[in-house]
Amino acid sequence: MTAASILARVGPLARTFGVVPLVMALFVGAAAAVQLTSSLPNLYAWWTPVELVGHLARRAHVPTELVVGFAFGSACRALPLRATSFDWFRHLGRRRRLRGVLGAAFFVVVPPSTIANGWLPHDIVALAIIGWWLGTREPSWAKLKRVTVESVISLSLFVGVSYGYSITKALVFSSVPPMDQALAELDRNLFGTDAYVVAARWALAHPEVITFCEQIYFRLFEHMAVGAVFLAGLGRADERNRYLASLATCYFLGAISYYLLPSLGPAFHDPDVFAYLRELAPAASALQELMLDNYRAVQSGSLEEVVPWTFAAAMPSLHVAHELLMLWYARHSRPFFALSTLFTIGTIAATSLLGWHYAVDWLGGALLTALSFLIVRHLGRLAFPDRLWPSDTPA
Repeated sequence: MTAASILARVGPLARTFGVVPLVMALFVGAAAAVQLTSSLPNLYAWWTPVELVGHLARRAHVPTELVVGFAFGSACRALPLRATSFDWFRHLGRRRRLRGVLGAAFFVVVPPSTIANGWLPHDIVALAIIGWWLGTREPSWAKLKRVTVESVISLSLFVGVSYGYSITKALVFSSVPPMDQALAELDRNLFGTDAYVVAARWALAHPEVITFCEQIYFRLFEHMAVGAVFLAGLGRADERNRYLASLATCYFLGAISYYLLPSLGPAFHDPDVFAYLRELAPAASALQELMLDNYRAVQSGSLEEVVPWTFAAAMPSLHVAHELLMLWYARHSRPFFALSTLFTIGTIAATSLLGWHYAVDWLGGALLTALSFLIVRHLGRLAFPDRLWPSDTPA
């Protein structure tokens, strides 16, 4: 008897809500119980994940990135369009063309004038494309309902998992000291040298790389969004469901696995080696200082509020795990896969050059990726609510 068949016997609950959302709900409940009964404060910054979504939407290049991601996905589909003619434009009909023009005008005028943003001219063009595309779509209540349900589930998962992950991560060192020395020795045994020291020395000789790494490291959530939009353009609701379920599962397993080999990371273990970050990567350095302050506050019981993503734990690397997951789902398009590969390589390099992770943490992240993917694949349609799967998706 397989795990999927056992879960299927749970009844309509699993098929109605999906195993992954149900497990994440239990994760949130358990985290709430832990927060109330531990030394952590009762205050939690619930709006931080939502504010992050808004912050990302206002960043320069993001509208363009979303349009490009969707275009890569759409290019993989057999669309009856000829690039050398405007037949597709005439076939839209006058009413749809008018709606497209109005939609483009709305997106060009309203969002930039009402939202404080850092958008550049090419982002305004991207907004016009988004408005045009939305305006030319034929109204469909069924599609609107589906998109609404998917959006609510995605945002709920993001907020809920961020909470459970942050509470779990905050308490990693509440009962055991960091094992950074052991991980540094494991690094030395596997690679024959202190890999993080070698990386830091190389980075110090190439300061321009540090600036690039800082930029790419903090674009993880943007890459997640572009990956989801790519799959939307691809028209593969089944892959989009697996993608979201895999990311949530990765967060859940990652939070638990921090307790297996608890460590802070090279920048905390050997701060003198990464002293250059204060000047060359101020954002990364500031976040590391905040994480160190929070670590000490948890140890002393003086933490006043739990804020998501402000607690340190290095093994495994969730940056690496997420990037490898997103790389797998980018495989449907060779150009998009190539771009994602470059982004993944840059992110992996950034985790070491910015002092976040030991090289062995990459291996932990890769194992976490494989485990998350296999779990979601084994669950099949049970992973997400049954109504969100295409009818031809295997059980």
